[in-house]
Amino acid sequence: MALKPTIYKFRVALTDMNRDYYDSLNLTVALHPSENQQRMMRD
Repeated sequence: MALKPTIYKFRVALTDMNRDYYDSLNLTVALHPSENQQRMMRD
């Protein structure tokens, strides 16, 4: 039986107060069992 990926959910808030810009992003990232967290965050 194959190992399942680990799912990570992130919410990123972007703010540029000088330009009065505010935004947020929702990201879902799947980490394959053969990869490490450092590689997931870098790529």
